[in-house]
Amino acid sequence: MWSKTLLVVILAIAVQEVVSQCSRDTCGPNTNCRVQGSAAVCRCNSGWDHAPGGNTIEGCTVRISDGQRSSGISHRATPPRTSFGTLSNRLGNNRIRSGSSSVGSRQNFNDGGDPCAERPCGLNAECTSQGNRAVCSCPPRYEGDPNIECTLDPCETTRCGVNAECERRGNQAICTCPPGFNGDPLIRCDDNPCNSSPCHPNADCQVQGTRAVCKCRQNFEGDGIIECSLDPCLNNPCGTNAECQRTGSSYRCVCPRGYSGNPQFRCNSDPCGENPCGPNAVCNPNGNVATCVCAPGYLGDPLSREGCYNEPCSTGPCGVNAECESRGRSALCRCPRAHTGDPYTRCKFDPCAEAPCGVNAVCNEQGEGYECVCPPDYTGNGYGVCTYNPCATSSCGPNTDCNVIGERAVCRCISGYRGSPNSRSGCLADPCSIDQICHQNAECTNQGGQPVCSCAPGYVGDGFHDCFRGNCLSNDDCGSQEACQEYQCVDPCASACGSGAECEVNNHVAICRCPRGLTGDPFQNCRRFTREEICGDACGPNTDCTVNADERPVCKCLPNYIGNPLTGCRYECTSDRECPSAQKCSNFNCVAVCDSSACGENANCRAINNRAECTCPEDFQGDPYTRCFTECVRHNDCPENTACIKFRCQDPCYALAEQQCAPTANCEVKNHKPICSCFTGDPFRSCREFNRDDLCKPNPCGVDAICQPGYNNRGSDKPVCTCPSGYRGNPLVRCTRGDCERDSDCGSNLGCYNFNCEDPCRRGACAPNAECQVRNHAAACSCPDGYYGNALEACRPTQANTRVVGHSNSRNRFRFKRFVDNVLSYLY
Repeated sequence: MWSKTLLVVILAIAVQEVVSQCSRDTCGPNTNCRVQGSAAVCRCNSGWDHAPGGNTIEGCTVRISDGQRSSGISHRATPPRTSFGTLSNRLGNNRIRSGSSSVGSRQNFNDGGDPCAERPCGLNAECTSQGNRAVCSCPPRYEGDPNIECTLDPCETTRCGVNAECERRGNQAICTCPPGFNGDPLIRCDDNPCNSSPCHPNADCQVQGTRAVCKCRQNFEGDGIIECSLDPCLNNPCGTNAECQRTGSSYRCVCPRGYSGNPQFRCNSDPCGENPCGPNAVCNPNGNVATCVCAPGYLGDPLSREGCYNEPCSTGPCGVNAECESRGRSALCRCPRAHTGDPYTRCKFDPCAEAPCGVNAVCNEQGEGYECVCPPDYTGNGYGVCTYNPCATSSCGPNTDCNVIGERAVCRCISGYRGSPNSRSGCLADPCSIDQICHQNAECTNQGGQPVCSCAPGYVGDGFHDCFRGNCLSNDDCGSQEACQEYQCVDPCASACGSGAECEVNNHVAICRCPRGLTGDPFQNCRRFTREEICGDACGPNTDCTVNADERPVCKCLPNYIGNPLTGCRYECTSDRECPSAQKCSNFNCVAVCDSSACGENANCRAINNRAECTCPEDFQGDPYTRCFTECVRHNDCPENTACIKFRCQDPCYALAEQQCAPTANCEVKNHKPICSCFTGDPFRSCREFNRDDLCKPNPCGVDAICQPGYNNRGSDKPVCTCPSGYRGNPLVRCTRGDCERDSDCGSNLGCYNFNCEDPCRRGACAPNAECQVRNHAAACSCPDGYYGNALEACRPTQANTRVVGHSNSRNRFRFKRFVDNVLSYLY
């Protein structure tokens, strides 16, 4: 009974000892302690982590953010795997865990047994015995807490591309290209983007910064990446004189302007192909000659630049019944014969329009007929001659008779009356009416009621008793230059002719005529000729008639007309064909084809077959009929990847034959200049194949670094940069000479480390708690008083009350374990 009670007491004490593992300030700050099996496990509180190189026993002093927690970084302590069946075994397997340490230690107190026999280490960890301690460590390429679990570095199982770098992020391996490299890090990272052959086989790759620029080779077209197809027109697959036009990867043949035919075989010159005719003209080929005619309804010169214009009469501009006559570009409207009115509105039939009546007669319209009558003051036959009757408007007085003598009205008193027949009072009854009051050859006149007898003309006497005959009774009684008028021989020209007329007596008769230069009725008035009467038909058609000082017609051709003005004038030309080949017909005159307005600015003009052929000078562009201009006059006028060559912005890599690169070289335009380059060789002569020695030509390494051909982790060629002996630094950037090459180059209290003179004791040569002294450039380690052990591995305190976690707990557990074993052995 007593033994059982003692056993219970012992077991209670043992349990209390195990539970008390977490009650003796086992773990550091910011941690929580849990008993798992017979061991105390320290874990960091949420949001905390232990210091790099530290462990959770020492405490968690580093605060972590949510981003760090979400990135996959965790420090887990998993329960150890135990296979211990006895209490003593469980009590002896107390393990100290660290979230980041790679080596853990465990003391085994199984009386000299193998401390690794009980597999105290974590998953995938290795256990080695050092004295009576089990030392856990992660094998090569593994990392983690060897007391919990060693995990394989994901970068060891992940194969990144050539030249790529692997970076571990949590449990993931991230492949990235190093600085200065680009590409797919899972396949290959290149410092030259063209090494990955991103271009089409028919394209050249050019490096621009960190980009690869693909450019199709000469005679190839496309984007350089997906397509670079050969120009199908390069070998001129079309017929003679035909043009080849590319359509994608195919082509089509067409006859150029001025040619016609089958472009697959031959294009023949088409005289109408270049449309040599002017506007509104129709070109009819006649062999190799083009014949230009105006289109129907058009007039003008079909060969001129103005071409043919719409025939003015074709639009019907005239009125009803009117006739239309084309005068150049104008329509002349007039009423036809026997018609009158406004020709631009309506012409009406007029039977009197053609003056069908006699001389001086008046035509009166009678429906569709007419009537001819003599006008007032005229007498006669209206269809023949109407003679002027001066008595019709005479001013004879009352009781008078009007007698016509020649063209004059003579007033006489009627028989039995006397008086003044031309006065307003006229004739009155007078004594002269008494028979034979006067001589028979006398005339009686009433003067105040008294008869006055006077001999009649041609007679003389007292009139009452005697009146004898005058000078004559007829013209025969007078001389040849005189005429017998009223019984007197007088000059007949004195009163026979009109104003301005010339009179000549011929056989007693006055002959009146208008003198030279005058015209009109010589019995009434002679006047000067009008211009129309002088010119009449003196001049030919298309002439202008003027009257000179001698009143003679002067004929001359109208403007733009040539020829004999007496017979008729004509235009110098009506079409270009009537002019020399270097001239054209303009305004009916032959003028130079290449005048100032024939071609555009800066254009050249050549006269061919009365037409101006305008061309831009060589290397000029534009429309020769409006303006020729240069695309550039200096390089700065062009984009940077082109140059001004022969006034055009062109690629100098192809336009300048004398500056072209070698066939296999790359040509890149920078600042308007062609720059030839190749990976190896002379870019102006020949580029050769790449060899391993070219890896270091030019030296890709940093300043003062050494370049040697080498290989990367995939076995591909790669330049290897190293700093020479005595130098330190990043060989890809710069190598600088160090302080030393050997220890003797430093003071006796310093050593040469990585070409720097440093204190060996500061490089962690000795174990924790050990003392370090420099002797002859080396660190001499020793455990101080109160400590024991290997100064290169660990110095442990000898005091019993030392609070070093792990050592004091281990000793206490060892004593308790020995006590329990002794009790159990005693009982059983």
